[in-house]
Amino acid sequence: MASNELVNLAGDFIDFSNDGQHLIVQTGYDRVIIFYDFDGNPKNDKFEGLFGEFHPQKELLVTTFEDMGISHFYDYSGNLLGEFPGSVFDFQEQFWHEFSGYRDKALGFNTDGNYLLTLDKNGNLHLWKLDRS
Repeated sequence: MASNELVNLAGDFIDFSNDGQHLIVQTGYDRVIIFYDFDGNPKNDKFEGLFGEFHPQKELLVTTFEDMGISHFYDYSGNLLGEFPGSVFDFQEQFWHEFSGYRDKALGFNTDGNYLLTLDKNGNLHLWKLDRS
């Protein structure tokens, strides 16, 4: 099977979009997430955060920091649509799963995208009902 490298990006891979046409990469050093197409072109401005997850059905993205206790909700154009207390990153679970080889997907969007689950610094879970529009 022949293979062709499409692009070489700096940073840590986070996720592919649901349509498989984009990916998000975390840069680490400046604590932002960049949304790329497969030609290596940034699709928009940088998103605040170190971790992110795509909405399962809409062109939406949630990003978060593990230490700030807030999640940012964006559309694919980079418009900030809202903020939610809590993070979609569970540091203790992620740390444990790095050793077991399992990626934690307990926090973030549910399968139909109608709800968002976040975790605050005190260990409290917050379930958010999202607007369907």
